[in-house]
Amino acid sequence: MGDIKTEAEADARISEIAEKKALGNFVPPNPRTVSEFLTEYVEIYGTVKWSHSTYSSNTGLIRNYIDPIIGKWKLGDITTKKMDSFFTKLKSHPAVQKSGSTSPGLVSDRNIYDINLLLSNAFSKAVDWEYVGKNPITRNACPARVNIAREVWTPEIVLNTLKDTW
Repeated sequence: MGDIKTEAEADARISEIAEKKALGNFVPPNPRTVSEFLTEYVEIYGTVKWSHSTYSSNTGLIRNYIDPIIGKWKLGDITTKKMDSFFTKLKSHPAVQKSGSTSPGLVSDRNIYDINLLLSNAFSKAVDWEYVGKNPITRNACPARVNIAREVWTPEIVLNTLKDTW
């Protein structure tokens, strides 16, 4: 937006703004960073809507993976392409090492999926709060969430297992 150098570029920008205002989707440039926005989002939305475990999980994802990588990005500079690139890069990003773990490996598909869901919901709220014009998050660069079927023990198996432990 600060790249306007000629009167023709200024006129084009004025026309663009007028068109967006007429369509009802003009959002003034926002100086907030992703980190500042997410802090506000957690305070206003997360503390009211999330369970304790969801709050803990989401603030951990923000602290460990979102803030260090894109926290300084300005909301007005975020595009769908930039966010797709962020999710693609997460696939080869080292995971945060848990205590007692020797090698953290890479960020798991599950965590990438959860980060995508968290940011999608947050940016939907940013649209509602008129901080951004549209939600830049898609599922395109996000791995699918795989639910693994778990075997359910029958009462007989439980009894036999308990008998074996006595």
